[in-house]
Amino acid sequence: MITSPMAVFQGHAEDDLCSHLQKLEALLDDQNDRQLCRTLAERWHARTFHLAVLGQFKRGKSTLVNALLGRQLLPAAVLPLTAIPTFIRRGEPERLVVHFADGRSEQHPLEAIDQFVTEEKNPENRLHAERVEAFIQSPFLQPGVCIIDTPGIGSVLKHNTAATVNMLSHCDAALFVISPDPPITETEEAFLRTVASIIPRIIPVLAKADIVSPRELEQLREYNTKLLQESLEDDVHLYAVAAARVLHRPPDEIVCDDGYEFARLRRDLARFLSEDKEKLLRRSLTIRALILAREQMNMLRLQLEALRLDTQTRKERLERFLLEAARLRREQEIAIDVLNADGARLIMTVNRAAPKIAESICHEASAELARLIAGVSHTKEIRHGFPSVKQAMTHFIEWVFTRERARLEKDVRKRVTEIAAEHMTRSSDLVQRLIHAAGDIFSLELATTAAISEKELHLEDYWPVLPPPVMLGTITLGALGPILPLAWLRSYHLRRINAAVEESVRINTERLRFGLASGIEATLAGIRDELRRHYDELVRRVQVSVESATEMEKHGEQSRRMREEELLQRLEKLAELENRLERWANGEA
Repeated sequence: MITSPMAVFQGHAEDDLCSHLQKLEALLDDQNDRQLCRTLAERWHARTFHLAVLGQFKRGKSTLVNALLGRQLLPAAVLPLTAIPTFIRRGEPERLVVHFADGRSEQHPLEAIDQFVTEEKNPENRLHAERVEAFIQSPFLQPGVCIIDTPGIGSVLKHNTAATVNMLSHCDAALFVISPDPPITETEEAFLRTVASIIPRIIPVLAKADIVSPRELEQLREYNTKLLQESLEDDVHLYAVAAARVLHRPPDEIVCDDGYEFARLRRDLARFLSEDKEKLLRRSLTIRALILAREQMNMLRLQLEALRLDTQTRKERLERFLLEAARLRREQEIAIDVLNADGARLIMTVNRAAPKIAESICHEASAELARLIAGVSHTKEIRHGFPSVKQAMTHFIEWVFTRERARLEKDVRKRVTEIAAEHMTRSSDLVQRLIHAAGDIFSLELATTAAISEKELHLEDYWPVLPPPVMLGTITLGALGPILPLAWLRSYHLRRINAAVEESVRINTERLRFGLASGIEATLAGIRDELRRHYDELVRRVQVSVESATEMEKHGEQSRRMREEELLQRLEKLAELENRLERWANGEA
């Protein structure tokens, strides 16, 4: 049985927002409003925040994560870890949950983690594990915080690249780990730029700081900081840490000065996770709760005023309101036409970008293919049609299209957000005019409210279509294969593989274009339908509030007075809630 979030919060008086959401839900009339109030409570209870840990193989990522957790959880493998992300969450009982590609899930003790995430125990992910979830107790893991340990960059480029990068699009921040051995590489720079286009906040960390002298460390920090600032196009602080030194020390023994900056990193991360994120979330949810409270207060005031009017006056004022609502609705339809036009222009922009992306990728793929084939000298490899090159190009296609999807999606998501915001402003203005009209007609001062919409660009997971083996030049040459000149074979297979790659680029570009266009259409349609519903729902509520007074008249004067007293009491309680919520929304204690 699933427990109601509100039931979970009962007895937790120290959580003021949950307590106020619970009180607000009890004062709301509409079932949809009560459900929205419960949703706000669920989001506050979860406080979900995803922190990814990224870096090249053997940079010290696992040791850093273990030190932050204050325990030895992740294996420090001699071989690279497999391309399976590990999600580390707070939970009891402590356990490991392994999710497989076929949909199965298995529960294991934490000690079995190396059986699934190390190349030594699970080479090339022969167990077909999709992800691993570790539920543990750690002071660092606050409720809702999830650390995602990812494979080294080298492993990411070998298999499951698309899955890993798609996973990063759901992360809120990332630790990007480098080390002195060697300084940041070109591969890391390229990966960092891609990550920065997906994840909003990057926190760079220089691990293994204790393996070089203080003078060398300062030089490395200066050099790497400059590269990081160029890649991230922002000022950054590069934390120098020696996580192995504090790995087995209790958190309360990690003093501010451990010789390096682990204590500062841990302290800054804890503050960021507990304060910055939580403050933003609390304010966002509070504003939404405030809108619900004010909408309910408006309806109660309308009911009170309607109760005090005679039947004929009440009827005439309601008719005036419905006529004004119909007039404003025509203006809303004009605004929706503008929304549709903005969406169509954005889809045209995506359509124009697609061939440019295809041309760029083809050029990049051609250069990569030529480089790979030039590096093959083994006769058997050449005569068998460059199987290693075909495998490498398969992963290359997977990587570049996942990268381009992330880049283009970022631009599209930004524009969709702008379009939605512009239309929300226009729609909110019409809603305010409707509320003012109701207030003027019924001689009331009603609070202004806004539509609550959390629609954002939604796209299906993108899995690049890879060319089948026959398209990558594996057509047998029969008895001629062993006797044909190697130079001729090299040229022949280069043409075959290149043709297959170009076809794959064409197919994937079209899928990318179609997926983004469909996502734009679906998202804007959702916004349009939601705002129409909000407007129509406001009209309906005003009508129901006024007509309820007519129904109450049928039960006599005493029932009317009891109803009036009930409405006044609810208004008083809502006013107290409104005052508290408004103070929080304005950043007051």
